[in-house]
Amino acid sequence: MTYVYFREKPYQVKKGKLTIKNKGISNISEIKGLEKFPALKELDLSDNNISEISGLDHLGNLYNLNLSNNEITEIKGLNNLRNLRFLRLDFNKIEEIKGLESLKSIMTLYLNGNKINELKGLDNLNNLNALYLAGNNITEVKGIENLHNLKRFDIGVTSKLPKEEVKKLKKVNIRTKDEGYFGKRFAKRFMWYCIGVTIASFIIAASICVITERPIIDFWIMFGYFFVILFIFSPLLLALGKVYGG
Repeated sequence: MTYVYFREKPYQVKKGKLTIKNKGISNISEIKGLEKFPALKELDLSDNNISEISGLDHLGNLYNLNLSNNEITEIKGLNNLRNLRFLRLDFNKIEEIKGLESLKSIMTLYLNGNKINELKGLDNLNNLNALYLAGNNITEVKGIENLHNLKRFDIGVTSKLPKEEVKKLKKVNIRTKDEGYFGKRFAKRFMWYCIGVTIASFIIAASICVITERPIIDFWIMFGYFFVILFIFSPLLLALGKVYGG
């Protein structure tokens, strides 16, 4: 058997990876058959309605876990995942960093967009080299002094921090307002989105002009028309495809 089931629909475990995104999962125990894959390496349950981390104790070989964009309020249920390297808990409702003490192998931790206001619970994460905390309520920088392997620390906009706290950040390689998680990532995606819309509009307008033998002036009019249409409605079509896709 290479499938698990959620609401009687099969989802394939392929090459050690299982993805069930945006399907309305509220409890991990709703995924039937997950316990039969103790060798699972990657698990992506992002964009669901999960409120509690549970049912993962048997996945001791897991090294990549994505639980972003859920309803999680507390970090727990991860103690047996001692081989975990990458953990995504961004965009949940977490208020406190705890429950990570046994995850000594973790290298990358995403906690963007939560309700965290204090840095603690990270002392044992000696292998951590990337920590993302943008979009939280942190007003004091402490608790990272012993993270000697930390190379990237993204706290996002630093305007909420006192000047003396901002000075502390200069001691590590961080990302701030100008090049942080939200700004730089959004700019890059937006650039590629505009390029894609431009190319698609050019191809459509050129094809119509060639087929109908229209003058060059019509090409530019149609190009502008299709660019506006695609620019506005492509995100909507992609969102609908994500919701109703298989």
